[in-house]
Amino acid sequence: MNLEILKALPSAPSAKPPVLFLHGAFSGAWVWAEHVLDFVAERGHAAYALSFRGHGRSAGRGDLARHGLADYADDVRATIRSIGHPPILVGHSMGGLVAQRCLGRERLAGLALMAPVPPEGVMAANAHLVLRELGLWAEIAQAATVGVGRAAPASSDLRRMLVADDLPPALANTYLFRMQNESRRALAEMQFPGLCLSAAWLGVPAFVVGREGDRLIPLAALKRTAFFHGAALHTLPGEAHALMLEAHWREPAGLLADWLARTYG
Repeated sequence: MNLEILKALPSAPSAKPPVLFLHGAFSGAWVWAEHVLDFVAERGHAAYALSFRGHGRSAGRGDLARHGLADYADDVRATIRSIGHPPILVGHSMGGLVAQRCLGRERLAGLALMAPVPPEGVMAANAHLVLRELGLWAEIAQAATVGVGRAAPASSDLRRMLVADDLPPALANTYLFRMQNESRRALAEMQFPGLCLSAAWLGVPAFVVGREGDRLIPLAALKRTAFFHGAALHTLPGEAHALMLEAHWREPAGLLADWLARTYG
């Protein structure tokens, strides 16, 4: 499988562990390249971002509907072997769940989760959306087929959920139209993904960050994830789910950088 891997390297050799970024549904490695790859590389970590098969410029777009979470985890494991050193996995949303599924299967230096799908999946959050925000749920379902840009017009709940209202409209449109459709198989598996191991049980340092008003990954889910992994939990005001693209991306990125500095020197 030909996989897209973007990278940013420190200006000088460093003994700090590499960082491998995993994107969420509907996106690709490009979301990390906008700001965060260079931000982390400037702090001494070799930074890599993977596009799962069928995403970004990785192979497999024509077979996207057949890909599931286990396939994405296989892509991560192959990338870890190509990097050659145990990385710190940084996963956003669906990528956070894929990162958790890699625990105990590859040697990891750390686990950082940004607005992650919790270990138990998103069935409860989806039920809440269906009951109370049916319009948003319908837009997410439509995006799986037609892509986010087509499903998220200027007034949509999906647009507000992803990047809030702070980005200039032209830039928000650029990001949303770069997003793509998603495997319905992977989305279905996210509802109830099965058991994963705890980072705490494995002695893997862990970190969780998200926004308090995120309607896709609510605060209660962030707390459960942090508790399960024995992770440091940081919550920020606001509602944007796409933490690496929103106007205030430096807030979560800064918390990640501080955790990296405290944990790895």
